Amino acid sequence: MRWDTATFRSRRSTALVCGVWGAVTIAGLLLLTIFAHEAGPAGSPPPTWRNGTELPNASRRFTLLMFVHPRCSCTRASLEQLARIQARHPERLQIHLIIYAPEHSTVDWTRTHQWDMAHRIPGAAVSLDPLGTTARRYGAETSGHVVLYDKGGRFCFAGGLTAGRGHDGDSQGADAVLAHLQGQKRAPARTPVFGCLLHARVPRDADCVESCALEVSAGDPP
Repeated sequence: MRWDTATFRSRRSTALVCGVWGAVTIAGLLLLTIFAHEAGPAGSPPPTWRNGTELPNASRRFTLLMFVHPRCSCTRASLEQLARIQARHPERLQIHLIIYAPEHSTVDWTRTHQWDMAHRIPGAAVSLDPLGTTARRYGAETSGHVVLYDKGGRFCFAGGLTAGRGHDGDSQGADAVLAHLQGQKRAPARTPVFGCLLHARVPRDADCVESCALEVSAGDPP
C-alpha cells in the first residue's frame, strides 16, 4: 500500500506528539517521585525540655511533640502513624500536637482535616502555635516534625514518622519512637522529616496543591 505525502506527515506528527507526551509523563512521574522522598529541613531541638514553655512535661511518661501545618495534606500520614504509636503505648506517652497559625489567621484557616485528625488521637493535647513561636523553640521547621523527650526531660529523638511525603506505612522514624518507648538504648536519635515548610502561610508543594486550593477557598486569611 502506498501512502501519499499528507498521510505520511499526519502519522509522523501523531507519533511525534505521542513520543513527546510520553516523555513529559515519565519526567513528571520522576519529579514527583523525587519530591516525595525529598526531606524537609530539620532544626536542632534543645537537649533538655525547654524551661519556660507553656507545655507541661510528663514526669512519669515520655513527652512527644508533633508540629503540624494545618494545610499540609502530606502530614495526614504522620498523624495516622502517631495514632498507631499511641494505641500501642498509651500509658507511656504524653502527646502534644502543636498546630501552626500565621498572623491574622481565622478559625476556618486552622480548622482543617489535619486539625480534626489531631483531636481524634486519644489523650493528645492540641494547641495553636501563633507565628510558630513554639516550633522555633524546639527546632521544628517541617510539618510532621516530632521531638521526643524521656521521663527526665532528656532529648531522645527528632524526625519524621513517614518514609516519604504522605507515605502511609512502616518507617524508620516510627520504629525509632517505638524503640525509645520500649527502652532500647541504641534506637536512632534522628530520621528525615517529610512535609511542607512549617512556617509557610500556604504550602505550595506539589503534593499539597489540590488540598490547599480547596482549603484556601474555605477561608484564607487576608
